[in-house]
Amino acid sequence: MDPDASPERRHGRGAILLAALIAALVACAGAYWFSSAGAVTATPGPTSAEAGFARDMQVHHLQGVDMAMIVRDRTDDPDMRGMAYDMSRALFRGAGSGRCLRNETGR
Repeated sequence: MDPDASPERRHGRGAILLAALIAALVACAGAYWFSSAGAVTATPGPTSAEAGFARDMQVHHLQGVDMAMIVRDRTDDPDMRGMAYDMSRALFRGAGSGRCLRNETGR
């Protein structure tokens, strides 16, 4: 900086530099946003980790349905019987959701 420059002139240069820096940051952020906004993830393939997880979770939920129905059939406690039935229904819905997801993605 010029030591002989007036204070107004020194502050004016600083303001211009600050405005230019902010404009550059906004331009970079906008470019990043526009480049990533159109990015689309590919549908997972049948051998992907996502598809394997969906298959495993469906089996897991159906095992839970089986266990809940065993408890429901073997207990004499009406509260336990009702809870086991409710659990089996919820787990069955979860297994069905996994099946729907697999059908939608063709996996």
